[in-house]
Amino acid sequence: MRRQSLLGRVVFVASGVAALVGVLFAVALVAILSLRHAESRESRSKDVAVQTLRVRALYADLESSLRGYVLSESPRFLTSFHATQKKVPPALDKLRALVANDAQQRARVDQVRADINDYVQLYAENVIRIAEISSAAARGPAAGEEAKHWTQQIDGTLDNLLKTEDSRVRDLSSHARTIANVALVIGVAALVISTALVLLFGAWVARGVAGPVRRLAGAATDVARGDLEVRLEE
Repeated sequence: MRRQSLLGRVVFVASGVAALVGVLFAVALVAILSLRHAESRESRSKDVAVQTLRVRALYADLESSLRGYVLSESPRFLTSFHATQKKVPPALDKLRALVANDAQQRARVDQVRADINDYVQLYAENVIRIAEISSAAARGPAAGEEAKHWTQQIDGTLDNLLKTEDSRVRDLSSHARTIANVALVIGVAALVISTALVLLFGAWVARGVAGPVRRLAGAATDVARGDLEVRLEE
């Protein structure tokens, strides 16, 4: 009975220590995966931000080339306008691929594409035609107000796209830091408890094993002296 009891206690304590170590590793794994996910999402958001700024720069080039042509009537500005126009669709395609899994952001990219197409077809091409007839009319306040309208609309959509990515990155980073802090607390507590259990377990084993051994050694000494009446518990 005593041997079975000792074995059962050993198994019980060892199982408790193993469970605590398992919890420690599980929490650490969750923290690591969360941090990696946050880092991956942050990296993708940075790519989205860079590409969004690229699209904004292309639109600014379109606008400045158009304005330069209207003011100077120089063909080189018109050439620059058409060259930049060809770069816009691939840039938007790349941006859309980056947000392909996000319906809200994908819709914004599609809106920017539609707005830039309308800007070119409904505004820029008409201004170019008007400038060929009368540069003064193309430089009039009506054309300026229309250009301002398109700029505000396109920049507004791009700003919302950037703000959404920035907000999501902040939320993910905050969540990852919270999990990391909780994992640290749980990990330290598990290590302390595990260490304490191991030390207590060692002391208990030493007492449970060394005590009977000492009694046995004492009884053996008594027997060696001729005391055959010595008895020990099983």
